[in-house]
Amino acid sequence: MSDQRSAAVQSIDQATKRLIWALGHVPDDRLEWSPAPTAKNALQIVGHIIESNAFFASALAEAASREAAAGDAGEVVGRQDATDRLNATADALMDAIKALPYDRLDATIPTPMGDI
Repeated sequence: MSDQRSAAVQSIDQATKRLIWALGHVPDDRLEWSPAPTAKNALQIVGHIIESNAFFASALAEAASREAAAGDAGEVVGRQDATDRLNATADALMDAIKALPYDRLDATIPTPMGDI
């Protein structure tokens, strides 16, 4: 695996582990608390990351329907659901990066949200 891919995979792995560690330190009664009506709570923030992981994994894998991955992945319900889904989507993203052919590492990929 190229240094570029290794660095990306390592960054995703470390960020996922750190986020799960941080989520583990949020008290149960604060998982759905937010400081303002327009602010996301901890589970919503993790849900956004889950959706992003799924979207980018799909885009990199050139899935048939990128728009489905870009949509709402559903509400995250509880710490275990957040952890399980975060791990699963991070694994999918890391696998998509590992499988990316060398000649596509610098390619621009069109998505419904713009080029990446």
